[in-house]
Amino acid sequence: MNTLVPDDYDIEVWVTMNDGTQAIFPSDGTLGFSIEENLMSDTGEVIPTITLNDFQQQFNDLSNQMENAVHNVQKGDKGDTGDTGATGPRGIQGPKGDTGATGPQGPKGDTGATGPQGPTGPQGPVGSGLVVKGTVNNASQLPTAGNQEGYCYFVGTDLYVWDAGVWKNCGNVSPDLSNYVTITDLNNGLSTKVTDNKDGTEQLNGVQVQPYNKLSDVTNLRNIVLQTDNVTPYTAKGGVGEVIKPFSLYSGFSALPSGTQIYYSYDLVVTNADGGAHWLSWNSPWNTFSGDKSITTDGIHHFQGTTIIPNKDIVSDQFIISTIDKSHATYQITNLMIVVGSIPVTHLPAPEDKVSVSDMRKPARDVAGIEEVNVKQDKIGYTPADDSKVAHLSGANNFDTVPTVNNNPLLLTSSLPSDLARTGQDANFTRKLQKSGIDVATTADVKNAVNTATANMVDTTKPANFTAGLQKGGIDVATAADLKSVEESAWREIDLSGTSGIYKGKINIKIDDTNKTIYLQGAMYFPGGISPSQGTVLIDLSKVVSSITSSHGYLFFINGNNEHATMTGDGSGADYTASTLGFSNSSITINNDVLFYFGNANYILPFPDAGKSNIYVTYDKLV
Repeated sequence: MNTLVPDDYDIEVWVTMNDGTQAIFPSDGTLGFSIEENLMSDTGEVIPTITLNDFQQQFNDLSNQMENAVHNVQKGDKGDTGDTGATGPRGIQGPKGDTGATGPQGPKGDTGATGPQGPTGPQGPVGSGLVVKGTVNNASQLPTAGNQEGYCYFVGTDLYVWDAGVWKNCGNVSPDLSNYVTITDLNNGLSTKVTDNKDGTEQLNGVQVQPYNKLSDVTNLRNIVLQTDNVTPYTAKGGVGEVIKPFSLYSGFSALPSGTQIYYSYDLVVTNADGGAHWLSWNSPWNTFSGDKSITTDGIHHFQGTTIIPNKDIVSDQFIISTIDKSHATYQITNLMIVVGSIPVTHLPAPEDKVSVSDMRKPARDVAGIEEVNVKQDKIGYTPADDSKVAHLSGANNFDTVPTVNNNPLLLTSSLPSDLARTGQDANFTRKLQKSGIDVATTADVKNAVNTATANMVDTTKPANFTAGLQKGGIDVATAADLKSVEESAWREIDLSGTSGIYKGKINIKIDDTNKTIYLQGAMYFPGGISPSQGTVLIDLSKVVSSITSSHGYLFFINGNNEHATMTGDGSGADYTASTLGFSNSSITINNDVLFYFGNANYILPFPDAGKSNIYVTYDKLV
């Protein structure tokens, strides 16, 4: 009660009886008392001064008296339950209770600021070092007995070390290459610069372009004449229209319209000049654009100029022909260059003529000249590496400090164990040596493998039969038979002297053995004149084919005065301007009698069927 503040109070005493019931004193109402601020301020008789102990004793006596009085009160009958009284005033504050049990630990607080660095401690003892014992597939296979400090195993690329009686995973020891530029990254970078769209176009720095095709495009000074290099010299025989050299035109020439302007330039090398007349003309139909050039001196004679394509009936096998009249000199065409346009240019071989001997089986359209390669390689770009992600020997991103892998420092040379193998010393691996879990081959292993691998290798001192074929760069290497086949399928000149036909000069032929066809071209000159009849053997091809099976084309006969002959071979009396080609065994014959009202013929000119470029025959087989 010594905690009560000065005020007026009511008191009611509740006492628990021996039988467990409770008694209330007083039975009606409450006892009132007041606590004053100062006893000395009360009026009335003066009370003697008492000590605090005396007051406490008197208060205890009063309490005992009240308790005895309560105990002496006789318990009456239980009264009726009274009405619920009004809510009493708030009771006085009780004394402070006992300290409760310790509550649960609260959450961890934020990390405090880093304290100052402590002094460097003393150097520890030298460790036992690491000893790599081998590899296992997973951590459950690590040995549990016989381990020593420093023993380690690889589990995949993770390094496990025996430390303080347990296996400790030191993390992945493979280097992190994520910030390095790989070959694939470089190739991807290049592909973003120039991309082949696989449809005849390219993607250059994000823009679709049409690449220049040297075989089909006629711009950029493309030579439209083929086989202009290494032309064989020709010695004339005194006739008119002797062919020095026929030149085929490239396959896209047929797309050029009539009237297209062209520029031509070439050199004529002459030996033993005798005043012969030189011509360069379109052939079939014949149309000259550099003609009647009298050659009276030896040496190199240069000709150039412009002309137009004269006839719309130009076909893909069209060719240009160079001829000489009334001469016995030797002639050679060099540096022939014909381009679309009017700009003077120097000689450049056609792209089709740039195929090397080793690539003769490769289509000419797949071969590019050095000029095209130089143009394209200048357009290839690349993406430089990010300097901030590249390691340097000094400065930023350098290895002056100890590098780490997954926050684990890499071992320094000074901390390596003494029993590690060193590249400068012999080492005996008493168990075995592996790389990425695979056994490394010994010298004996390598020797056995080499002996096995070389058992069927080619000996350069002996012939070898490549039954599966021989290739270079994925392309078949041409054999001697292949080269012979290519040679036989090109235009070539054959000498008919000593054969049974009436024409014993030279003529150009091209053999297509796939279709069993021989094409012929060139005028035939007869200095003494001829008057052939039906069935006369004109050209004997027995040195080339076994037997002719069909013939196609016409023969046109003229004399030295450019007068035409008349044919009457069918017996009807009708006149013909030309004789059809006949054949017998391995020879070409004349199908019609030739009547000459003006004398013998000096020239026979071949004339192809409609839609064809040359006269031709078919055959059964070559000899």
